[in-house]
Order: sequence, then C-alpha cells, then structure tokens
Amino acid sequence: MQYATTHHQQAMLAHSTHTASIVPDAVQYPTEQMWKTPSRMLHVIALALDMDPECYRWKKRDRNIVEMRFLAGMLLRRYFPALTLQQIANYFGGQDHTSVIHGISKAHNLIYVRDPAFVKKYNAAILSISAWLKRDVSVYA
Repeated sequence: MQYATTHHQQAMLAHSTHTASIVPDAVQYPTEQMWKTPSRMLHVIALALDMDPECYRWKKRDRNIVEMRFLAGMLLRRYFPALTLQQIANYFGGQDHTSVIHGISKAHNLIYVRDPAFVKKYNAAILSISAWLKRDVSVYA
C-alpha cells in the first residue's frame, strides 16, 4: 500500500509540475474563449452606448442607466444562456432575479413598440457585440 501512495504522490507532483509550466503560457497567450465573458460583453455594451461600465452597479434610475441594464440583461440571456437570472442580477449590483425578468420584458416591449431611442441603443449594442464576437477590436474600442 505504501507503494501506491508514493506512486500516487509522484504522479500528482509530476502533473502539478507539468501544469505549472503550462499556466504562464495560458496567461501570456489567452485563448479566444477567455475574451468572451459576460463581464467583457457588458463592457462592450456600455462603450457602445457611451456609458461608464460601472453604471450597471449604480442604484440610480435614470432612463439611460435603466435602459442599459434592460438591454444588457436581454443580451446576456441571448449570448450566455447558461447564466441564471440571479447571476445576471449580480452583475447589476446584486439586484433580484425578478428585476432581470422585468428588465428583459421591458426591453422586448420597447423593441416591439419600436421606441426610437431604445431601438437606436439596441442597434448600437448589437453592432458592437457582433464586432466583438468577430474580434474586430477597432469597431467597439
């Protein structure tokens, strides 16, 4: 039994040494998937709307901030379907999941009734997200 433990420890040590040499490369040369995160997408949306990315967490109810959250919630659901409503709410300063449901509903309604200001924001966000997904940094940065 002593051999199995020692052999297991040696295998673990060899594995950890091997992975330790891989980690710096992963940090130096990030994969494409590492750039496609919900927080980065929120940043892209905020920049597309000429807003500060910190606005998501603010408790203010200014129309621009609220609509940015509505739009971001809807787009997070679309592009990151594995995120729960509560996880999305956490990006918005720890709101409740029902706030996200309400925001997504409002976003869909504003698009349906063709609210000119909201549709303009939606189109700007979609254009920036499309460029981001294609990795064309010059368009959204």
